Amino acid sequence: LCQTPYIGDCAAFRTSAWAPTYDGRAAAAVLRLAIAGGRIAHAPSILFSKSVGAAETGDWAADVRVVLGADAAVELAPHDDVLGARVPGAIRLKRAPRAKTATVIIPTKNGLDLLRPCVDSILGMVGHNTVALDLLIIDHESDDPETRRYLDELAARGDARVMPYSGAFNWALMNNMAVEQARGEVLIFLNNDTMVVSPDWLDELTSQAERPEVGAVGARLLYGDDTIQHGGFVARDRRENFLIHDGVGAPGNEAGYMGRYALLRQTVAVTGACIAIATETFKRLGGFDAAHFPVEGNDVDLCMRAQAEGLKVLYDPYATLYHLESKTRGFSREGEKREVAEASGRLLWARWGERFHRDPFYNPRFDREARPFTRLRPLP
Repeated sequence: LCQTPYIGDCAAFRTSAWAPTYDGRAAAAVLRLAIAGGRIAHAPSILFSKSVGAAETGDWAADVRVVLGADAAVELAPHDDVLGARVPGAIRLKRAPRAKTATVIIPTKNGLDLLRPCVDSILGMVGHNTVALDLLIIDHESDDPETRRYLDELAARGDARVMPYSGAFNWALMNNMAVEQARGEVLIFLNNDTMVVSPDWLDELTSQAERPEVGAVGARLLYGDDTIQHGGFVARDRRENFLIHDGVGAPGNEAGYMGRYALLRQTVAVTGACIAIATETFKRLGGFDAAHFPVEGNDVDLCMRAQAEGLKVLYDPYATLYHLESKTRGFSREGEKREVAEASGRLLWARWGERFHRDPFYNPRFDREARPFTRLRPLP
């Protein structure tokens, strides 16, 4: 709501909560009441409809500034999107990070054709960020001479530290072990098949992850053809495919329903291909569950444990990266990989299905079997 006055014209207020200074503008009134700790309820039924038009009149940035007060750590800027997605009337809240350093952790096994572009994109953006970069690469038994030479060069130049890891592939365990060597106040877990698009991605993820009410932050991820691969997760009321990626296949410059692909918002979970979390929070939550989710599901489980502790999980499109999904391990569609994925899905459902199957961020009037937020359900 701080980003865009999406409330529109239809809202009901307790008389005692209304103030003459609200000037009859529902969104401004709801924002002030929410910031003051007022309880806001949402009726999911369709009660009011109008033609799509301009956003609520008035200077929304001025309304937000009044509510936030003189918080110099939050800059109100026109909404900008690195991919060109437009949300009319929206603004961006840019937070100045307090943390001095963020540790970016990347596991790899050989894969120089993926790792080099990933690291190059990170190092190329350093000058656009105020947070210092602590790059830590987990080397899982790389035996390719060129990859070994590249890792040695990174370490010799001081661009990265390299942590050796031996044994069976356990994504959760190797990342947990790397955290013990991290120097940053914020951790960013990153796949080696990603490339950074947003210049200030490090500041953005750090500034959101360090907020005391936030547990984890995920990025907007793109396929190589500039379509969306991940815009947060959507939970569904079913045991199979309990969670699906939001926005899959949509053009990257598409804002989505009510601007959801191009605005910071809460989501039920985000993917570990790029996930940021305060180091203190990660340790307090016990890290990734390496015993039950060694390969898949560890990211979602962490997000849901954070929410169980009252923390928020955010999707942040101001941190946009390419993700050449599953280039390293392949898709989990057959054989042992499929069995692992299905077992993880069953365990996630057993742990969290009862709590999260009715996704609080997914209006029940939308069909959950269709692409999220594209098809309405028949009215009862």
